[in-house]
Amino acid sequence: MKLPHFSIATKLYAIFALLATVTVALAGVAVVNAYRHAAITEEFGGSGLGITEAALVMREVAYAGAMNAASAIQRKTVSIRESMGAPV
Repeated sequence: MKLPHFSIATKLYAIFALLATVTVALAGVAVVNAYRHAAITEEFGGSGLGITEAALVMREVAYAGAMNAASAIQRKTVSIRESMGAPV
């Protein structure tokens, strides 16, 4: 069995056609994945907003706790200063 002999131009055309076919196939896969990603994002979009709201509430609670602790420290410092300054 003898293999056919193709010219360099024919071989290059075949290579470029194969590369173009692979590029189109990858673009098709990308489009399908983009549609699937959009559908999943739409389905779970509301839960992401709930998580964001919970994070904001937790941040505000932490800030309030820190401010409460800071005010307690400041009150204690003032009372220590008053007790130390009274005998002098």
